[in-house]
Amino acid sequence: MPRVPGVPSVQKLTTNPAPDQFLRTEATPEAFGALQARALQQLGGAIAGAGQDIDAANEIRLEEQRVRKAQAAALELEELLANKLEGEGGFYRMQGNAAADGGDAARAKVKETVDKFVGRFGADDPRLRDRVKQVADERLRREIPRMARHS
Repeated sequence: MPRVPGVPSVQKLTTNPAPDQFLRTEATPEAFGALQARALQQLGGAIAGAGQDIDAANEIRLEEQRVRKAQAAALELEELLANKLEGEGGFYRMQGNAAADGGDAARAKVKETVDKFVGRFGADDPRLRDRVKQVADERLRREIPRMARHS
């Protein structure tokens, strides 16, 4: 080590302590195992909490997808019913006795069409089917009285 004139020599310091400078404690195997078990339990709890958070976020995402699909289904159902009721040969194009006589058959046909439409959904997601059914039932509640007034 170089010497600087007028300054006493300094011993070299080590950054790593010698092995005999560590804190030595003794623990029974049971106490050591208990400490390890507590640490693993805390880790497991943290992982389970993260899993629950991921599951909750995924459920929110799935529900948003169901809402979007149900809204698209509502538009599709509106178009389907408009074609059935107001299109060529549709119930609302009938007049007089034809409308009066065809009212029950037309209502049955509309219900059958809606049931068939709802049946297309929910094979893999029953909640989506429930949402589409809710939209379809709402549409029927509006349409059936309107059909009765026409006939």
